[in-house]
Amino acid sequence: MKKFKEFKEEYSYQYDLSEVFTPEEIDFMTEEELAFYLEELYTEELDEGIGDALKKGVGAVKKGVGRVVNVIQRKKMARRMAKMAKSSAFQAKKKRTLKKMRSPAKLAIAAKKKTVDVFRKKFYPNYKDMPIPQKVKVDQKIIQKYGAKIAKVAKKTMMKLKKSEVDRVKKAREADKS
Repeated sequence: MKKFKEFKEEYSYQYDLSEVFTPEEIDFMTEEELAFYLEELYTEELDEGIGDALKKGVGAVKKGVGRVVNVIQRKKMARRMAKMAKSSAFQAKKKRTLKKMRSPAKLAIAAKKKTVDVFRKKFYPNYKDMPIPQKVKVDQKIIQKYGAKIAKVAKKTMMKLKKSEVDRVKKAREADKS
């Protein structure tokens, strides 16, 4: 069984979920969820069968997540995702995903994002108009000051999302039929 570090060196790719998730969001995820996201994010760059190797060595990912992504990298990712979003395969995958129930880990991530958004709107109403460096500072302040409260509220939000999940899936399936 390969360790994740060896895996990274062998394929000379930079597998870093901090490009997509914050360390707090990753703490909510199980190792299976992390493996799933790694496989999803890097599928187009990897050979077949590597997803299984990722699943075996994903424990090390939680430790190495704290890397900060700079503006250039974030913009590059945005361009790549915008290009991918136009493809019919990606759109079909998105439709299929909407028709499925989300796992508890995905619900936790969605709940945390919603909760952080609520806190942003409450304490910084002009957040959307701020330049990127200021947004980064604001996010750090919010997490530092209200991190525990965010986690607590996120659990309640997750319960609400869990209840509304059945309706969401039902609507998505009905929309697809018509």
